[in-house]
Amino acid sequence: MTSRVSAAPTCDCEAKCVIFISRTKKNPDRPFFRCPYYGQIRKTHCDYFMWEDDFIASQAAMVELQETTIERKMEAMIIQMNKDMKAMKIQINKDMEAKINELKRDTEYKFNILEREIEAMTFQISADVVAFDIKHLSLGGLKGSK
Repeated sequence: MTSRVSAAPTCDCEAKCVIFISRTKKNPDRPFFRCPYYGQIRKTHCDYFMWEDDFIASQAAMVELQETTIERKMEAMIIQMNKDMKAMKIQINKDMEAKINELKRDTEYKFNILEREIEAMTFQISADVVAFDIKHLSLGGLKGSK
């Protein structure tokens, strides 16, 4: 008996199997797993048996299956993330467009207010100039008549 493999199958007794080396002519020095209770007088045992290379092959197949499953899940996640990013881009563009339109309306409104204020100031300045001219003309005319 040897312990060169760290992973071992579980037998029908739900115990971790022990590795043995075959001494037969058909399978010389070939490692195999067996129930740890096999050959013990006081313990009952199951008839579990598996060649080490078959166990390693089955473990490799399980790892490959797990890798395939993980790859598929990752691919599905990537597809979903791409869909989510596309939806977020669309929403961001809509939000930006709405904000731009809001800023345009606000700017146009403020511009219109400024235009009216400028027109009112221009009118007031014109009225003040006319009033000033009238005042000075009438004062000048009065001075000249004396």
